[in-house]
Amino acid sequence: MIDRKKLAAIHIAKKNAGVLDDEYRFILAQHGVKTSRDLSDQAALDVIRELNDRRQVVGSPAVGKMWALWYNEVKPYLPERQQTAAYLVGIVRKVSGAKIANANEFKYLNSLELYKSIEALKRKADELSPVPF
Repeated sequence: MIDRKKLAAIHIAKKNAGVLDDEYRFILAQHGVKTSRDLSDQAALDVIRELNDRRQVVGSPAVGKMWALWYNEVKPYLPERQQTAAYLVGIVRKVSGAKIANANEFKYLNSLELYKSIEALKRKADELSPVPF
């Protein structure tokens, strides 16, 4: 169980990132809890870091969609070593041809690069999804 300062920091980070409740619950579920109060100290720091990462890189609605696809439909089904922003950057580089160094540069992608990246993430999600649609 975490202290009140960490709990407050999580809720501030959630608000600043503009994360919806369903998305927030999904993040918590990835850490094996239903409420942020039940997080370990390390898990609380990881959640804060993840929320802050989302706040920093979401610029346009398309970039937000790309991150939502990554966090909600692709990342949970990947092996742990591939659940990194660097892996996502690799996907984006490969499909779009964009010369970006890290996830903070997603905001510089043009509309065609974003489109290709979003479509690739959709395909990856379909490929990884445990439930056929």
